[in-house]
Amino acid sequence: MGRRDVTPEGVLLAWGERSAADLLSELLGEEVVVRRQCPACGSDRHGRPGVRLGDGSRPGVSIAHAVGLTLVGAVPTGRLGVDLEASDAAPPPGFASIADWVRAEAHLKATGEGLRGDATSAPGGTRRGIVEVGTGLVAAWCWLP
Repeated sequence: MGRRDVTPEGVLLAWGERSAADLLSELLGEEVVVRRQCPACGSDRHGRPGVRLGDGSRPGVSIAHAVGLTLVGAVPTGRLGVDLEASDAAPPPGFASIADWVRAEAHLKATGEGLRGDATSAPGGTRRGIVEVGTGLVAAWCWLP
């Protein structure tokens, strides 16, 4: 596995130059198949990722990619969003920094709205944080338990 972290809130995170399925399998302790489902169009080519464990449980998972690195996260329940960007990337209009954008995109992934959603506010009960994944990268997570 690349690197691994567990936040004080219990969010499991892993990153490295490997596939999301490989990283999630090691993080969750068993082989998983990542499936996607877009809530807007039903496509399995994009949308929220999901996995089912051998015991039938479905942890909340999220995946992000940037500059050859994959970041994955998992939580036992609820919805999780992770995002990863190069720190020298330009933020989208309306965001003061790429760090602000990464936090907002992690939130949008957690809500399931993706880029269709409102990134300006987070609902009550939201847990979020920054991930130190390496020089030249900015990463964040958002958990809606």
